[in-house]
Amino acid sequence: MMNYKIRAMCHEKPVNLVKQKTDRGTTGRPKGVVISHTALIVQSLAKVAIVGYSEDDVYLHTAPLCHIGGLSSAMAMLMVGACHAFIPKFEATLALEAIEQHHVTSLIIVPAMMADLISSVRLKRIQKGCDSVKKILNGGGGLSDNLIKDATRLFPRAKLLSAYGMTETCSSLTFTTLFEPMLEASGTSLQMLAVTNSSPVKARGVCVGKPAPHVEIKICVDGSSNVGRILTRGPHVMLRYWDQIPEKASNSVEETWLDTGDIGFIDDHGNLWLVGRTNGRIKSGGENIYPEEGFFPPLL
Repeated sequence: MMNYKIRAMCHEKPVNLVKQKTDRGTTGRPKGVVISHTALIVQSLAKVAIVGYSEDDVYLHTAPLCHIGGLSSAMAMLMVGACHAFIPKFEATLALEAIEQHHVTSLIIVPAMMADLISSVRLKRIQKGCDSVKKILNGGGGLSDNLIKDATRLFPRAKLLSAYGMTETCSSLTFTTLFEPMLEASGTSLQMLAVTNSSPVKARGVCVGKPAPHVEIKICVDGSSNVGRILTRGPHVMLRYWDQIPEKASNSVEETWLDTGDIGFIDDHGNLWLVGRTNGRIKSGGENIYPEEGFFPPLL
């Protein structure tokens, strides 16, 4: 039923803007991003369907509402009628206390937050109240194998997912499950993969999972390589940048592909893999090389 609702929304004409958000500034100065009501609704519905939020959840606000990830997750929780728990700002000790006090079941994190939570528990040598957490959604970067292992020890009953997205797409494009306690096995989504083709250059990347039901993704390749620019289109895409004159009518968002600025490929199972950033590409001997290849393990 939830997937039906998401797909039904895709056929609606985008309504007027709901919010101007600021992007991450990976290509220079941060820019204002104009987001529609439709984008926020379909992205929030996707989180409800994929993560599995419900009215039984107690959601801890760890991400600021001025960030698109925090806003869309908060909207998802409002949609299902969940309980909301707030802390003044994210600090590991405050978050752990709130989890125990309010019996928190769901939260979103970035890798630095998870590392802080784990470090705080180790320093204080306590681990109370974390068994209530059932759903954790990671964003803003991949979790290393060690962080995943430590996270599953700290939150043994939590389903751990990771999402890839950006402000221009009103949050998450793809989702992948890193750990599912019901199956008692962690995923392999963040393992390194060598792309084998006729090229002597082997691109390595990080798997970020499959697109949400309403999200279209394609790879714009150069030559015979299966690695290229990651493009997306759908009702989740921004209307425009702030102060940018629209080239087409607002209902053309369904026809326009947005260049994410990222480089990657789609494997045989339909999973999207990130290789690097477009502006980080180096041309050497006629081959495209991405500096991020050598930095994925320590950074993620």
